[in-house]
Amino acid sequence: EFNSTDILYIESADNYCKVIFREKDKVKTVLLRSTLKRIESMLNDRFFKCHRSYIVRTDKVVHVSGNSQGYRLHFEKWEETVPVARGLGKELREKIAGR
Repeated sequence: EFNSTDILYIESADNYCKVIFREKDKVKTVLLRSTLKRIESMLNDRFFKCHRSYIVRTDKVVHVSGNSQGYRLHFEKWEETVPVARGLGKELREKIAGR
């Protein structure tokens, strides 16, 4: 079990989803047997589907890199980045600015 406030992002993997979350000061991964669409329906407005395979918790994003050809989201103390679909750049900026 984990708290939704600890989630950094969720990544789709066919009928499974990898949930990447922070527990105390460590980043951990859990594999859930569920679709991304089903998980998305259970989340609140602090989450944003930035790509067909990723949902991020917007208040955990510390830096956005790239340009209109492709943005990448960065998280504190985590080397992995998350891609942003090209058509969602403007909506993502508004979502992050409004947090």
